[in-house]
Amino acid sequence: MYQYEMICLDELVSPDHNYRKFLSIWSFKFAKQTIQKIGQRQPL
Repeated sequence: MYQYEMICLDELVSPDHNYRKFLSIWSFKFAKQTIQKIGQRQPL
């Protein structure tokens, strides 16, 4: 039997953490779109 726990990174990362500052500066929209296109061409 396997057990899984769902976590939310937004709840684990404090509001003033450098990670949040990084996300506010950089946009990953292009990378996300590229990965989605690759996934559409190569189904699992």
